[in-house]
Amino acid sequence: MAPAAQLAFEERFGIPVLTEAFGQTECFPISMAPASAERARHTLGPPTAHYELTLRGDDDNEVPPGTPGEICVRPKTPGVMYSGYWNKPEETLAAWRNLWHHTGDMARLDDAGRLVFVDRKKDALRRRGENVSSLELEAAIMAHPGVAAVAICAVPSPLGEDDIKACIVPAPDGTLEPGELFGFFKETLPYFAIPRYVQIREALPANALGRVMKHVMRSEGIPEGTWDFDALGFQVTRDERRSTA
Repeated sequence: MAPAAQLAFEERFGIPVLTEAFGQTECFPISMAPASAERARHTLGPPTAHYELTLRGDDDNEVPPGTPGEICVRPKTPGVMYSGYWNKPEETLAAWRNLWHHTGDMARLDDAGRLVFVDRKKDALRRRGENVSSLELEAAIMAHPGVAAVAICAVPSPLGEDDIKACIVPAPDGTLEPGELFGFFKETLPYFAIPRYVQIREALPANALGRVMKHVMRSEGIPEGTWDFDALGFQVTRDERRSTA
């Protein structure tokens, strides 16, 4: 639950959010901050005593401290995890490769040993040798006053790795123009995180729970009418490049 959403919840209902926690149907809670601990709203709290936890890269080796990796766990206590996916032995083996349950979620550990969520592994992008968090990029684009909603996904790049597609729902009273939006990106985003493609749409594809279905966006590819900033001649020159937001 994002820090801003926590504060909005507390203001609306008059109930404090007591702690940070993270888990899945397969295992919960993987991490949780004690209610008496100092709040760190941007984190998922520290790992609980029920699990052994490691962060792993694409090669399934443990990543260095401070580096994002996939959250992988195994139990220290009996009965705290699922025993497998029902009638799906292949999926169970894939999730439990190398004797670690792979959650599919990426995080890093902060200096206090708390998990900081980065992205769903399938939603993370790699562009021009740099890892890009779709969640962080979406949050940065939402700062534009003309954007009501945005979702980021990867599309294949002819140069290898990924290009970035941003699906944007304009604000009700706003209009978005390619040049102005690219200028905003150039001023606020690292050069490698600037979307190449922007699709303006009336709504984002979502399931019954309201969760954006990024697999639908990926399967759509580059629909007709999508802005291609490269084709439009919008570029960030080498001397204009920003490496940080």
